[in-house]
Amino acid sequence: MAAPIKDRIIKAIKDHGDCGFLVYHRLAEKVFPKADYPNAWNSPTKGGHPCCYMVLSKAIREHGFSMNFDDAPAVCYTMIGLGKNARCIPYGSKQ
Repeated sequence: MAAPIKDRIIKAIKDHGDCGFLVYHRLAEKVFPKADYPNAWNSPTKGGHPCCYMVLSKAIREHGFSMNFDDAPAVCYTMIGLGKNARCIPYGSKQ
C-alpha cells in the first residue's frame, strides 16, 4: 500500500529538493511516479493538466506546504516548500 500523500511529499522534497524546495512538476513526478500511478498522468477529456496536479494541489494546501509563485510563468513552475512541515528536517541536515 502506498504511503500517505503528505509523507510522499515530505520525502520527495527532502530527497530531491534544493534547500527544502522543489519545483511543482518535479514534485508531481516524485509523488506520482508514472510506473506506480499511470492513470494519474491522464489528462481530462477536454484537455488540461494531468489529473495528479489537482490531487497534489489539494494536498499542498491542506497539509500546510508553501507555494512560491515568484517568477513562475505557470503553476507547474512554482516552488513548493515544506512550510509548517519544516520541522521534519533538522536545520542543516540533508536527511
